[in-house]
Amino acid sequence: MLRFSVLMSVYFKDVPIHLKQALESLVDQTLLPHEIVCVKDGLLSEDLNNLLTEFQKINNHKINIKIIDLPVNKGLANALNVGLQYCNFDWIARMDSDDISENKRFELMSEFIAQNLDLDVIGSQIIEFSDNSNRLLKRHVCLSHDDIVKDLKYRCPMNHVTVFIKKKSLIKSGLYNKVLLEDYDLWIRMYLCGYRFGNINKYLVRVRADIDLMSRRSGLNYFKGEYRIQKLMKSKKIISLSRFTINIIKRGFVRFLPNTLLKKLYFLTRKLY
Repeated sequence: MLRFSVLMSVYFKDVPIHLKQALESLVDQTLLPHEIVCVKDGLLSEDLNNLLTEFQKINNHKINIKIIDLPVNKGLANALNVGLQYCNFDWIARMDSDDISENKRFELMSEFIAQNLDLDVIGSQIIEFSDNSNRLLKRHVCLSHDDIVKDLKYRCPMNHVTVFIKKKSLIKSGLYNKVLLEDYDLWIRMYLCGYRFGNINKYLVRVRADIDLMSRRSGLNYFKGEYRIQKLMKSKKIISLSRFTINIIKRGFVRFLPNTLLKKLYFLTRKLY
């Protein structure tokens, strides 16, 4: 049986009810994790602190739950890198503090890993939802290593919140860089190190995605993040100059769209679940 750690980060802007749902989805699994490492990225509200304390108290008898305190909020990449030091097992399962894991997520992923031991990063498909809408959307990613590598040239090819990562491969790749789009950056570096990817063709995580999230991922800062990613791929000869130019134009166009148009474009790139 696969032994693995769940790694997640919580920060002050997280909504308590969303965190509660995320945590409950971890203990409502047909295959429980061996430990949950939760990093408090800076000071939290009283409600968030109480929720984490209560969750640990109720569930610590069946799962080893570690809560790591960081005095200052330094971002997701830093929190995950710190949390990794407290993970005791060879595989790390990512989880975000406002998403919901389907109850067979860990069982199905563990079975897939057992059949694909040559892979270093394994993810799944996601369902996107909003508390303000009944509409469910799906983001599909490629399945095989070769197709994922091809997709890497055009978009982020893994759903970060779904992945299981070999701890030693993550460490040897240099951990998470403290940059925007830290997951895309990590996949590029892992690919350059020769590590292998795969995705299971099942929708195993429900991800909150609304117009507020989309608007936070637009503007000049995110365009700079996109530019840095494309420049990295060009410098490592993953993409050509022409592909670099096309990607920059496309991403620049999207990052500076008004919210109303951004929402319409978003729905065009998703399919109903």
